[in-house]
Amino acid sequence: MADAQNVKAAYRQLADEVKEKEDDLIQPKSEALVDVVSRANDLFEKVETANEGAEDSKLMAHIAYIGRKKVQEVKTDAVYFSPSEFVQKLSDYTLQGEEGVLQSEHWTMLGKAVQNFFKRPPTCTFLLGSFAKEAQQKKERVKRVRVEKDDNSKDKSTAVKKIANDDETLETTAHDVSKRVLPQLIKLCDHSKGPIDYYEFVVDPDSFGRTVENMFHVSFLIRDGLAEISLDSDHLPVIRPTKYGRSGTLEGREKELLELPRHQVVNYITIQQWRELIETFKIKKARIPPRKS
Repeated sequence: MADAQNVKAAYRQLADEVKEKEDDLIQPKSEALVDVVSRANDLFEKVETANEGAEDSKLMAHIAYIGRKKVQEVKTDAVYFSPSEFVQKLSDYTLQGEEGVLQSEHWTMLGKAVQNFFKRPPTCTFLLGSFAKEAQQKKERVKRVRVEKDDNSKDKSTAVKKIANDDETLETTAHDVSKRVLPQLIKLCDHSKGPIDYYEFVVDPDSFGRTVENMFHVSFLIRDGLAEISLDSDHLPVIRPTKYGRSGTLEGREKELLELPRHQVVNYITIQQWRELIETFKIKKARIPPRKS
């Protein structure tokens, strides 16, 4: 724990140093930025947790911003566009050395001067035929025959049966999650003595499909009030079981659960993000065991 705090403190100290010396770092002849990147690489070798990885990401983003400004400060013989210089030349040409504000006649003069450098737009042509109005024939209204619906039809009974089957499937899935995923979440949180990183819990480094399945199953725990997700000091999602999840039942507490504040969030993940999470958090093993076939 002390090593993690030392790494985070070193990152913040280096970040403060970069902010203080930013004007010197962007100078074209300065080599100090190379030394900062080297020190950041040495710190990255000690990164082990998600919070430390977040500190490294913020530092590297600031270094990249300074690098871009440093490149912009480099002077070359290449021709580049300067908006302020262009406006000044435009004003000098139209006003012909006089002081004042551009008027409509100045813009007209400028348009005539540059019109030879642009292609003319296509002209409008006449349509073939005329617009003579023809008398419209009145159409006869066809009376619609109302079809009585049969409440006992086969299609309706099939739809009701399908909805019932879907509800049974969801309830079965929720029951499986509470028996398979919830105990693992409680075990990990007890071991770490607090909430654990959400992505470290749901990501399976061996299967993108199981990662998506884990995210779907964890949503049942959140929906039923057995677990909750919040943001830590680095604005990263963490998860932990609620008091209802630890007791393993919601019996008699439905009213209390409904009064709790709820926030609905749509979460998604791509294959590229899945690979980046594995690399950033150094995930070697799945936290949630796969379902038995």
